[in-house]
Amino acid sequence: MILDGQADVRAQGYRLVPRGLEGAEQALARALHHDSQDVIDDAVTFLEDLEEPAARSWLAKALDNRMPYPSASIRSGIARIDARRHSPDPCVIAPPVGLWQDEPAPPDFAVRLYDVVNQEIATLRRGIQQQRRLSAAHGEHFDDGPGSWAWQANREATALERVSLEDCALAARALGGEGRVPRILSDLAGHRHGTTLTQGLTPLQHMRLERGRRSASTLFWDFDYTGVDLRNLVHGLALLGVTRPESVVSRDYFTRARSSSYLSPTVAWPLYVEQPASLDDHLGLAVPEIPVEQKSLVRALGVLEQMPVMPRRYGPRVADLAITGPARPRAVARRVVEKHGAPQPLATAALRHGKAAVRGSAAVWLAEQDASSALPALREALEAEGSAAARPKLEAAVERLER
Repeated sequence: MILDGQADVRAQGYRLVPRGLEGAEQALARALHHDSQDVIDDAVTFLEDLEEPAARSWLAKALDNRMPYPSASIRSGIARIDARRHSPDPCVIAPPVGLWQDEPAPPDFAVRLYDVVNQEIATLRRGIQQQRRLSAAHGEHFDDGPGSWAWQANREATALERVSLEDCALAARALGGEGRVPRILSDLAGHRHGTTLTQGLTPLQHMRLERGRRSASTLFWDFDYTGVDLRNLVHGLALLGVTRPESVVSRDYFTRARSSSYLSPTVAWPLYVEQPASLDDHLGLAVPEIPVEQKSLVRALGVLEQMPVMPRRYGPRVADLAITGPARPRAVARRVVEKHGAPQPLATAALRHGKAAVRGSAAVWLAEQDASSALPALREALEAEGSAAARPKLEAAVERLER
């Protein structure tokens, strides 16, 4: 039952699984490696809610040899289990958020959509005729057999020709929360008609229009992400029926290749104060089975930089990255320390580090801070420094701060 394609059948099946998982091992293993993301999500949710230690082992085993996107929900399940050992920091409170609500589509949307349908039909038919004439002009055979471009274009045009104005009106109602936009119409928003169709839509209507043509995603056509609270994206995906919406948002925010461009203007920190598991994961504080990628680590440190107050438990990890981390994460970690911590004592202590590269980097950081009160420590470190690589950095720092 837990492998069934219907959500209600799967839910009934999980109610029958004993908490010790006896007799359900084979079905759970198949569910965690299923082709359907919905089946995987239900299995992860079931296991993460168990208090049994074996639940985490099941999820960890399921990570082996998985592609990044299918493993995102499994990874989030492990992160939530790992994050349970921490209590919320009472000094860090997320502000309230005005969650997006469904509204009727713009009055002209149905007509606008119908116009786009007819424009697309004309474009497809014209393209077929142009290709036919071009082939004839060159004495070539015009291929319109199954699988050819012309066959596919004709198939799309024929399907669109069946769309009526009433169908477009139903799609407009779906934007307001009544039903779902058919994929054939939702696909048009991803073509050259995206700007026309999304004009005047609310963020939630954007999500409903895009949801018809793709699996759960936060990437929407012609959408302004400036100042968007990530909690609204989670809320929107939940309204669309996504089982693990935070997992989808965090996957796109931390690991998706294009996240650095389209999700950068969002406000992320309140979500990860309320639900810190994914932040812990990408800081390297949870899910040790997965090594942290630098781009994800940089993004996670950026979330801490956004916070007005940083939860105290992140302090040791940020301090370590600010001193010994790779170059890009180290730079961001230092900004976090400068905002939330005590950068000068941290950098001064690093002058006594066992690695010359760290000592030199610490001297550079002190100079960047204009930390003239650290001059005695810098002079002492310079006198003791025996590394030809670190010594010039210490000399430069002393010279800059003595001016």
